[in-house]
Order: sequence, then structure tokens, then C-alpha cells
Amino acid sequence: MFSRVAAPFPGRDPAGGSKIRQLLTESPTGTGVGCALLFTSAFGILPKIVPREMQGWTYGLWTTACGLGIIVGAPLGGIISGFFTWRWIFLINVPVGVAAGLLVFSVVPRDSEPSAPAMVRGKGFDIGGAILSLFGLFVLIFALNRGPALGWASPHVLAALAASVVFLGGFILWERRHPDPLLHFGLFRNRDFRCAVLAALVGFMLVSGTGFLLPFYLELTHGLSPQLCGLMILLYAVLFVFVSPMAGRASDRIDPRILGAFAMALLVIGFGGFSLSLGFSSLLPAILFLLWLGPAFGLFFSPTNHLAMRGAPGRERGVSSGIYQTAANLGMVLGVCLFETAFSQTAGRIGGDAGVILSGNTAVKNLLGGFRNAYLLGAILCLAGLCIFCLSLMKRRKQPDQSSEK
Repeated sequence: MFSRVAAPFPGRDPAGGSKIRQLLTESPTGTGVGCALLFTSAFGILPKIVPREMQGWTYGLWTTACGLGIIVGAPLGGIISGFFTWRWIFLINVPVGVAAGLLVFSVVPRDSEPSAPAMVRGKGFDIGGAILSLFGLFVLIFALNRGPALGWASPHVLAALAASVVFLGGFILWERRHPDPLLHFGLFRNRDFRCAVLAALVGFMLVSGTGFLLPFYLELTHGLSPQLCGLMILLYAVLFVFVSPMAGRASDRIDPRILGAFAMALLVIGFGGFSLSLGFSSLLPAILFLLWLGPAFGLFFSPTNHLAMRGAPGRERGVSSGIYQTAANLGMVLGVCLFETAFSQTAGRIGGDAGVILSGNTAVKNLLGGFRNAYLLGAILCLAGLCIFCLSLMKRRKQPDQSSEK
């Protein structure tokens, strides 16, 4: 059963660097800027062109489209690179992007809402806030990304963490004094928006951490090939795409916080149960875990997306969307780092200590103990997400919603 443990980790260099983690957190600058503009604007445009009573369903379809892109993108990229060259994976985006741009100009209506008063007065863009947030998040992500490899006590990691505190602290002070801040702290006074951002941070930590670590579990402990690992994970992705639009439509009639709390309760059961079943030689627990994850994540993300934009003031949906997407991306980076750190405390670093030849009961026990630590951490994160929704629902009962109609 554990014969594959001795096999080298694919995609790892001899020094133990994680190529997968680099691919998850590093991309060409142009691609990063383009994706930031695309996701933020698309997320903010939807509530402007869709009636309020249909916005939940719309966000469900949006979440489904994102899921389909992830599912289709990887195999399609392999097909394109197989028939042509890897350069065509990037070149194919040029005609697709041009066609999408023309479609947007011809279909999406112009914004009829008035501009924000500050921009009308010509106070301009918050360049100082943008620079401080850029450097603050950059050094923070660097520290989180390199912490497991260099060690959390490494001078480089400690210096990056200290720099992130300085830059992000300066960013907060700057924003509080700027007449037209990049980050409107008043948005967090809205219960819906605050709940959605915190819940999204937790949810994306769970998605990225699971997506990073689960293939290693399937390959190392069950001897599956990378192709079979991909097919198994496809089970969860297909169910996610199937449930997302239904969950979004349900959030038009049911409080999204109730749906989010139910989803997090399901995830607590899923992560907790899977962590306790890792010692079984059968593949059935992993299959059941994936079948459980798909509907649970589908039930979580569509209502949470709806909740975020429902709590965003009409003229500040753009900055609200940017905050939400920043929380999502930060959650993905944190998820990979936290899951890998929890795993490495017992099993050794992925690509390093855990990638050498392992033999005997002690090595196998350490390996399973590392996976158990990671998925127990996942269960704890799910409990935190459940508490976020429950606290928001409790406050709602104590004080009726005073938010104005968007």
C-alpha cells in the first residue's frame, strides 16, 4: 500500500523547493494585473445589470462559470500544448480576449449610476495607498510562501514579516486620513459585507489547502498515478459546478448566512471525519470526502458571493469587489502555507524531508500523522467559518438590519 512513498515527488527540485507552490503564487505581471481587473470588475458589474431578486442565482452561475474554467482549463491546456507548443497556451488567449471584449461592449449596458462624489470633485486616485498595499501584501505573501522552506525563524522570513507589518500599518494610517481612500473602512460596518469577506478568507484557505495537499495523499498513501488523482479530484469539481447555481438561486429566498452556516457545518463533518479515517487502507474514505466536499463548497461560495455584494453600497461596489477578491487571493496563499506547515510538523517538508526514501512503520505513521494534522486544521478552520456566520445571525436577531436599499 505504501510502496509509492519511496518514489520521488514529481515537480520537486533536489533542494526541496515546491514547484507547485511557486505556480500557485507566482505568475507574469501582465497576467496578474489582467486577472485582477477582470475578476474585480465582473464581480462588481453583476449587481448593476441584474434585478435584486435574481442576484443570488446570478452569482451561482458566475461561480459555476469559474468552476468550469478551472475544470476545463487544465486538460485543454494539455491538449493545446500536445498538438502545438506550450506558447499556444498563452497565444490562444489573445483572440479569446478580443472576442470577449467585443461581446462586453455590445451586451453589457453602460453604468447609469452617478460617480462617487469624491471622484466628481477630482480628488484623484489614491496612489499612496496603492503603493503601500502593494508592498505590504507582496512581502507578506513572500514570507508566507517561503516560511515553510526557509524556516519561520529565518532572517529573510522575519524581515519580510516585519516589513509587511510596517507597510500594512502605514497603509491603514494613510487610508484613515486620505480624502478618497483606496480602502473604505466604513464598508466593514455593514454586517453582510464583513461576514462575507471573513467567510471568503476562510473558504478559500480550505479550497487551496485541500487542492494542494490531497493529491499527495492519494499518490503517496494509495499509489495512484497523477492522472488518476486528477480524475478523482474531478469528482468534487463536477459536483461543485452542479450545486453552485442551485445554491445561488436558493440564496434569493433564504438568508445567505444560513446557507453558509449549513455549508460550514457540512465541511466540519467532512474534514473531521476524513482526518479520522486516514489510517484505513481503503480508498473509500477519500472518495466519500471528495463527494462531500463538492456540494458543501458549492453551497458555500455562491451564497457568500451574493452576501458580499448585497452588503456593498451601490457606488462602492468596485472597491467592495476588490476587497473581497483580495481576501480570496490572500486566503488561497494562506491555505497552502498553513496546510503544508501542519503537515510538515510531523511528516517533514513536502519536497524535502517527506520526499526522501521512507520505510518502516515509523515513517508511515509520521506521513499519515502529517496528513491528519492538516485536515484537523481544516476542521478547525471550518469551525471558525461556522462561528462567523452564527455570530452574524445572532446580531441580526438582536438588531434589525438598518442597511439602506441598494
